[in-house]
Amino acid sequence: FFFFFFFQAEDGIRDVERSRGLGDVYKRQVHGFSMLDDHRPMNSNGTGLGLYISLKLAHKMQGRITFASAHLKGSEFTVHLPLEPPGAAVNVSKPNAFPLGPDSAKPKCKCNHILAVDDTEANLVVIKGMLRLIGMECDMARNGLEAVEMARKKKKQRCCSAYRLILMDFHMPGMNGPEATEKIRKIAGESRVVGVTGDNAEDIPEETRNLFETVVSKPLALDKLKEILRSHNLLPG
Repeated sequence: FFFFFFFQAEDGIRDVERSRGLGDVYKRQVHGFSMLDDHRPMNSNGTGLGLYISLKLAHKMQGRITFASAHLKGSEFTVHLPLEPPGAAVNVSKPNAFPLGPDSAKPKCKCNHILAVDDTEANLVVIKGMLRLIGMECDMARNGLEAVEMARKKKKQRCCSAYRLILMDFHMPGMNGPEATEKIRKIAGESRVVGVTGDNAEDIPEETRNLFETVVSKPLALDKLKEILRSHNLLPG
């Protein structure tokens, strides 16, 4: 089992994970679907993707992962990310801040124009962190039902009555991404919804793909996020 905790450092945020599991980490290149211990018990679950995806995400966010390991005692992984801690002041008056386009001369409201939807807290933290790197903020929903309710509340606001962009996870308990998107379309048809899935985006049925502006595969890289923002006039070209 594992212990997770975050703390603020002078150079950003660090997340330390300590394991009391098998405890051997060999200094070799990490590949997807590769287990670090080939002699694990048969009842040990895992796909061999955890460290691989974490490493990719850290690199995409200009971060890194370090580790220390002791034979049969455990391992400690440290994720170093150059992010501001939650609640830190963000300057949204930069040239690349929203809103853009014909309405940019109007007084800027304080509403968030982006909604990130995912049932995994770590994924929301990563998206929020990447947006902060480019001077933006977002609202967050943990499942489809919560996303629909937030879209409904947004519709009642006197300004910004719809999210300009929604990043929608596919597989969530209670109400999945496609179902939530169908309901949001009826509430706020002007919102642009991008599907974000751990599945192969090319394998998504056409009927489901048509619910979204586009469908992208996880992990969502910073460059891909910027491309999505530019395509919806939320970031200068």
